[in-house]
Amino acid sequence: MKKRIIYTLLFLCGMSAMMAQKKSVAPTRFEDFAKKLDVAYTCIPNKAPDDFRSAFLESWNPHDCYQLKSKKLFKNIYDQKSHLQYFLSFYHFNDTTKCRAAVDRFFSKERIEGLKYMVDGSAKTSPMVIIFNSKSIYCLYGHCETELAPWETLKEAFIAEYAENNAILLIAKCGAVRWETYKR
Repeated sequence: MKKRIIYTLLFLCGMSAMMAQKKSVAPTRFEDFAKKLDVAYTCIPNKAPDDFRSAFLESWNPHDCYQLKSKKLFKNIYDQKSHLQYFLSFYHFNDTTKCRAAVDRFFSKERIEGLKYMVDGSAKTSPMVIIFNSKSIYCLYGHCETELAPWETLKEAFIAEYAENNAILLIAKCGAVRWETYKR
């Protein structure tokens, strides 16, 4: 009986060590990215899942969604002082087939009113950028009240940092969507 308990504990410790090694690369990626920006942000794990997780992942990983929060206050579109808050997420797939399946799952349902795959136009959405690379998907989104000059700078830097050549980009402003193919 004691041997069985010891073997079980060793097995569980081994599994825990293996799971710890499979941590997402997102924290380092996003923290390094945040240091390059004109606005000083803190990059912290976001405990709430983003709107895309259920489509892009078949299982939930709490370490792939992060929040950028400005260290100083800005006046939002309502002339109120607040911290800028944006959300980043990263999804990596073993191959292009699994990545494509995640994109198909996302667009199989109308998650955002008016949003259609590869169709420009109006949509009931907040500002966001989704980068569809061959084996990864990067998401950046915020709130309409913080769609200010820092958002435009952040959006361009995010695309330059994470988009592969020929990546498909979904770029949304409050109420409008456009699609582009990224060229390096």
